[in-house]
Amino acid sequence: MTKDKQNTLLILSFLLVVWYGYTVTIGQAGQLSARFQDLFSTDPLDILPSAVMVLPLLLAAFGVLYGIALAFLNNRKGEPIQKSILSTLLCTGVLLASFYPPFWQPIASVPQPIVPRNGIKKDYWPNGQLKSEEPVVNGRFHGTARYFWANGKPYSAFRWKNGNYDGSRTLFRDDGSVEQQASAKDGARHGVDQWFNPDGTLQLLEIYDNGVLLFSRQFGQPAREIVPGVYMKAYFSDLPPYGKLFGIINAPIPFQKELADAARTASVSAEGCSTVSLEGEEANFKQFYGDFYKDLRSNICQEGDLSTLRSLFTKAAPFLDPKKLAFYKDDLDSDGMPDLLLGLVSRDKQGDPYFGFYYINFKQDPIQMHFKGPYLVGRWHAVGRFGSDPQGKVVFVRYQSCTECEPGVYLDAVDFRTTEMGMPFFFDYSGGKGRFKLGIEYELPGRGHSIDAEVETRIPRTQTKDGPWLLQRFALLGEDEKAGDLKPTGEFEWWAFSCDGMKCGAKMALGELPAEFAEMWTNGKIL
Repeated sequence: MTKDKQNTLLILSFLLVVWYGYTVTIGQAGQLSARFQDLFSTDPLDILPSAVMVLPLLLAAFGVLYGIALAFLNNRKGEPIQKSILSTLLCTGVLLASFYPPFWQPIASVPQPIVPRNGIKKDYWPNGQLKSEEPVVNGRFHGTARYFWANGKPYSAFRWKNGNYDGSRTLFRDDGSVEQQASAKDGARHGVDQWFNPDGTLQLLEIYDNGVLLFSRQFGQPAREIVPGVYMKAYFSDLPPYGKLFGIINAPIPFQKELADAARTASVSAEGCSTVSLEGEEANFKQFYGDFYKDLRSNICQEGDLSTLRSLFTKAAPFLDPKKLAFYKDDLDSDGMPDLLLGLVSRDKQGDPYFGFYYINFKQDPIQMHFKGPYLVGRWHAVGRFGSDPQGKVVFVRYQSCTECEPGVYLDAVDFRTTEMGMPFFFDYSGGKGRFKLGIEYELPGRGHSIDAEVETRIPRTQTKDGPWLLQRFALLGEDEKAGDLKPTGEFEWWAFSCDGMKCGAKMALGELPAEFAEMWTNGKIL
């Protein structure tokens, strides 16, 4: 063999080693080996990508054999054999690197088996514990998959749709505490994404619309200095460990069944009742918020039903105060079966009240549970129709912007039909400029904080896909110099909102009520 051919062989071997070393570094070597070992036990259609991946291994094996033969021939001819031996050693090293686990396991994931065309793909931790069960249809993940930690505790269970993550999921840490709740649609983030600290308190809230971030709030932030020496109160801090209730999702089956039976058999009251008590709170708090929380209505009112539900929930999460719980039972996702809302009133260390609620769906295994809130000085305001679906209902939640200023009062319209976690609608009050924000403007503080106006909001009794779904009248106010107060000016703004997905734009008119909305306004339901 000529020296040029030997040099070419050496160069090819060196390049092969460099390339394969790169695959080891990025954690692919183990997977290549696994694919090579499973090559002949897999559907032929799945072999093609695997065959391409193991080609470097086959070339390395060929290099070993070719190098040995070259060394043998050169030795017989009395020619130098150092180069052929070197190429042989390099190719042998490639093979050893791919099949000797201690070399790649510290930096690579556990080898994954080839995904079957149809069936259940199972993977295991090195200790033998089940790591994942993933349903596969036509070579793609499709259906509900389950994932576990190496200690056997659940990590998550969520749905795949044609190879994309679709729907809601709850992720748990290996100690059982909840880490994240998130939602997606066809692989893109869509809906509410919540992160929890290990102690169960909220860390971060984000809301996405088809992959686009619409809203973000970080919890536990310190007081913010507005001007030197003047600080804005630290809202949304020192809140309850809402995440601790999510242990119900992984609770023993008998407990889940007992909770589901209690919710299913609970009677519903058309009139509703007040179940939140401010007993034990100081007099000033009762005076300021007593009437407000009397209007936080439950529709499960029989004492026996309430006692059972309170007992079960406080057993699952001892941080819950049974005197501060509200319950609402209704079909909120339009599937013909009732869901349960569990409301919770609490206070932070500064004395401000907050309201949050859990949406609980018993129709799936395991139980589906999602948290909404927290809302500053919040409560359920109404549950009713919103949109073109005649059976569709949303939860309207009332809350305010602050407690140390002239607050604006807003309503969130939360829809559990769009995503399992429930997604609020966003509204554009910018006059068509596309500045969508959370909340329906329900009461405005005026006085320089907002427009001076009295607001009335109505829901048309007949709604179509094209809208409008919401009508509002802003009766503008002006300064009354004699009284030193505000008085009606006789001028009006009319807003008619129609929604595309979760974004609601508006037609705005000044003066008289537009004729096209007159009947809808007159017959509309005051919200």
